[in-house]
Amino acid sequence: MDTIVEISKFSSSKIKETELTELLVNCLKDQSKWVKMAAYKNLGPFIVTLEFCHASEKLFDHYIKMTDPTVNSLSNENEVNLKAK
Repeated sequence: MDTIVEISKFSSSKIKETELTELLVNCLKDQSKWVKMAAYKNLGPFIVTLEFCHASEKLFDHYIKMTDPTVNSLSNENEVNLKAK
């Protein structure tokens, strides 16, 4: 997940809108807490790479969901803090 933003920067609009977006959305729904945390950590920067693409509503829905307690509870003091500042 940590490289998806860099890959997206050099990918075509079609690849970004389909394959990479699908990969990220699947990771946001993954059963593993660590996969979800990495996906949420890279969500905002990934959305920025879609500047000239048709951005998926699913991505924005997940971005807004970052303020939800179920997402915030993925981390604690010793881990990545996903809370909006």
